[in-house]
Amino acid sequence: MGGWVPKPHASNYDACGEFFGITPSETAMFEDMAVNLEEPHRRGMTTVLITGDAAWIDDEPAEKRPGAIVGEAEHIHHTTHDLAAFLASLTKE
Repeated sequence: MGGWVPKPHASNYDACGEFFGITPSETAMFEDMAVNLEEPHRRGMTTVLITGDAAWIDDEPAEKRPGAIVGEAEHIHHTTHDLAAFLASLTKE
């Protein structure tokens, strides 16, 4: 899988989807930067923002801070500060 393009570029999702046979409606994207969840949401993936409060976050520019969102964001379905607890709370229907 050469020619890697990083997220949030749309071509990255095309390449990964094709290579791994991903069906967006059956896929969840977990991410610590809200901007990186916009494209997965457009493609129909469930999106989960992982928030954090580590001291080093304050040194990052506001738009690059992990888990930083201002107000509501329709492209984020779930937000969690505790990924392990979030995953444990999921049930298969």
